[in-house]
Amino acid sequence: MKPSNKVFILRTIKVIEQYENVKNQLDCSYSRTLFINCCVGLLLLSKEIAYKQLPNSKRSMIDWGIKIDKNDNKIGKCSPHISPKQITRHLRNSISHGNFDFAVEDGLSIPINHINFEDYDVNGNLTFQALIPFSEFQAFVLKLSKEALMILDKNK
Repeated sequence: MKPSNKVFILRTIKVIEQYENVKNQLDCSYSRTLFINCCVGLLLLSKEIAYKQLPNSKRSMIDWGIKIDKNDNKIGKCSPHISPKQITRHLRNSISHGNFDFAVEDGLSIPINHINFEDYDVNGNLTFQALIPFSEFQAFVLKLSKEALMILDKNK
């Protein structure tokens, strides 16, 4: 991978951190919107770097920020199964194809609390549906970014 990939990931994480430090000085906080915009880059690039090495079992979800338990149906569908690897693939597809939304009316400065993601196969069949709390989505993407950075460092 190109050295600029690591620089992009580090700078994008820094943008998020810097905004968190100044958001209280602003009239409206758009930190969650900024994070989602940054996530497009972080998620897409990190997926390309780390995908082959991501854990592919449900058991490994514990360390990835999205809390999964049998009473929680935030992930309604994940084909072929729930794992960091599969969720990364589906989130990337969902964002890349514009199949995500959040319940916030246009023009209102209301924090984004949940994001709804959907992914479809080439025949239009739903393969992934999840309503993920913002904080869990944030933790997942930051974990994925750190995994990508470790892989880049290891492959120098």
